Amino acid sequence: MGAVCFYAFGLSDWRDFGRARRLAAVGELNGALAAATNVRPEALPTDKTRIEFFAFRGELRQNLAKDDKSLEEALKDFEALLRLDAENVEALERAAELYAKLDEFEKAKECVRNAANLNPFDPRLRLLDGEIAVLRGERECDVEHFKDAVAVLTENLELGLSLPKTNDDVINGGDVWSAEIEAETLYWRARAYYRWQRRHRFFARGDLDDSLNLRADDVAALALRGDVLLKIAQDDDAPEHAELAGNDYRRVAELTADAEQKERALNKAARAYERAGRWDLCLDVCDEISSINEFAGWARLRRARARFYTASARQESVDWSAIAAELDAGLPGAINEEIESDDAFFAKIWALRVCCGLRMAAQAKDDKTRREIQTKILEAVDEACKADEDVRTYSFGENSFDLDEVGRAVALELSDEKKADFYARRKDEREARNRERKSAWE
Repeated sequence: MGAVCFYAFGLSDWRDFGRARRLAAVGELNGALAAATNVRPEALPTDKTRIEFFAFRGELRQNLAKDDKSLEEALKDFEALLRLDAENVEALERAAELYAKLDEFEKAKECVRNAANLNPFDPRLRLLDGEIAVLRGERECDVEHFKDAVAVLTENLELGLSLPKTNDDVINGGDVWSAEIEAETLYWRARAYYRWQRRHRFFARGDLDDSLNLRADDVAALALRGDVLLKIAQDDDAPEHAELAGNDYRRVAELTADAEQKERALNKAARAYERAGRWDLCLDVCDEISSINEFAGWARLRRARARFYTASARQESVDWSAIAAELDAGLPGAINEEIESDDAFFAKIWALRVCCGLRMAAQAKDDKTRREIQTKILEAVDEACKADEDVRTYSFGENSFDLDEVGRAVALELSDEKKADFYARRKDEREARNRERKSAWE
């Protein structure tokens, strides 16, 4: 009777499961998930088959997940599997990973404990315990979790010295140590060091170097090393570290297929090369960004600034009108892109626009053109002051100027005495504030 019922009601589900496995075997993961979604687990013939199905579909959902809802669907499969086989270590590990990503850290740790009771010497469990601690520390902003993560991951690296080694690149389970486990352990310890304390950033870099020696093209490790190097460059005023960070971000972009993620990595690379003073590399990266997204405002702003500094470094004449056009095209979009929240960046960009305007006004061939350019100069002065209230002197190559002084001079040329008085008064107020600060400091 069971065979008749299966043939009548479960054969199509069995066929869909088989089709899903065949598609997965040839890399058609989205098609495999679509086929697996049609399967009714209760229609499969045995508990063993259902366990295989939940493991298969849960892994597919986890690997293809793009949001929390997808992760929750994957978790449901592993929870169903564990109701059928509570001592399935692989399912406990998968469930722990998913609970951690969904910020259910206590449930994640419970799964790890249950798995460790079944297999106390599996290095994947210590790795997973450290990963959960890092994710919890990042979520709760609690450095104690990073301290705990470093301890358990260091213990895992020490355990690896006593375990048999395998050359298998995939973690297949068992009490063995592989390059994959070692690289992952080093990555998560580096992430804990990076978040824990500023003085541990060099430890983080060392771990990431070792991890990338084992997996040279690991995108997560490359991106994290870029972050670490850029922080070191900022903290220690070390431009050589910023250039290395730019190289890592650029490599991430090369390895990433998604256009949005590629653009994000290239923007980070451009920012790093700016800090390194490698304007030629920044210019190249901005061109790459524009080839992906021609409307990318930030890329246009950075490309304009890179063009100026590259021309200055090569002792070439600067095309001020081209730089001004690039800035005018990039500013509206960049303000809405929210890639960087540093107002000082915008102040410098607007100051560069003022510099372009001054040079263009000096080269204008008629009064009408000059007055149009001067009007734009005043707009740029005002925008720079909005971005940075404590206006100061800006320098671009041989061009050094005080924004309020420029505003006053241009306003007088335009016969706008009210505006000229405003700039003069603001400069006096700023200088008074600076004197007060200096006196308080002394």
